[in-house]
Amino acid sequence: MSDDHELISWLKDYAGDQQTDEAMQQRFLRLSDGERVRDLQNLSSWLADDSNLRRKSQLMKLGQDLGRLHNAMRRADR
Repeated sequence: MSDDHELISWLKDYAGDQQTDEAMQQRFLRLSDGERVRDLQNLSSWLADDSNLRRKSQLMKLGQDLGRLHNAMRRADR
């Protein structure tokens, strides 16, 4: 069994050979503002599951990184 959160494991399968963070950021860049907000909200809803703290911290880090990217894109009017 992987030591990753269930969502992170799924994202790694989705990413293939790319790094998970890079694949998520590339996907995130192509979304509209509303879609990015929806994705961030969906990501935060995963924090309510019964995963251990280490696994939840993976989601928090990914959410923070994507949140910073979202804010930067808003400042650039994208």
